[in-house]
Amino acid sequence: MRGQVQEIALTELHGFRNHPFQVKDNETLQPLCDSIKKYGMLSPLLARPTSQD
Repeated sequence: MRGQVQEIALTELHGFRNHPFQVKDNETLQPLCDSIKKYGMLSPLLARPTSQD
């Protein structure tokens, strides 16, 4: 399904070690929430499957 848009349940998403984009619950979180409420998500989230070793 490469290159296709899919909806994935939030419960199926997991962070990974050394992820460069951390969301912290501090004073910068509320403006981010307000922006998403007002404008929606301007950039899609990207996810990739974990390896099935």
